[in-house]
Amino acid sequence: MAIDKTMLTKIVNETCAKFQHNLERQGVNATGIHSDQATSMLLAIAAHESHFFTYPYQIGGGPGRGLFMMEISQGNIMGTEESIWSHWFKYRKKWRMAMTNTCGVISPHPHNQDAMVTKLRYQICMGRVYLWMVPEPLPGPYQVYQQCRYWAKYWKRTDVSTGDEADFLSDYLTYLG
Repeated sequence: MAIDKTMLTKIVNETCAKFQHNLERQGVNATGIHSDQATSMLLAIAAHESHFFTYPYQIGGGPGRGLFMMEISQGNIMGTEESIWSHWFKYRKKWRMAMTNTCGVISPHPHNQDAMVTKLRYQICMGRVYLWMVPEPLPGPYQVYQQCRYWAKYWKRTDVSTGDEADFLSDYLTYLG
């Protein structure tokens, strides 16, 4: 069942604000973790990837999970979730502590079975960290064509798995338009 746009916007804003606050308490300069650009981009990705959580699991049984279809590890293939833990949080303990203080998750799947589906604040924190790791600034709020290009360049993992920019735009208009 899809999450209401107003409710989801509120949850994304609150989670990003709390995450930024927790980062700053750890002494990390986190200006921009909570921003209109971040909220708008996360909502646009959620509209396309899971249709606002209508589909919490990737259609066809793939590794995508949750609001943003972030990939979990399967077998010997490291997913995006574990990659963030292994390559970002491992070297940024203050970030890991702030994220844990924001959403209560202390480790990736499979140690925290299905957190990418059951813990919405965790999904939002992980989505925000992933976008933070991208060197290019986020598009402005509601700049849908720039968001389409940003998603295609930085979020989309393969050429076939999640549609194209036309699908992204269609989903954006359906869920956010």
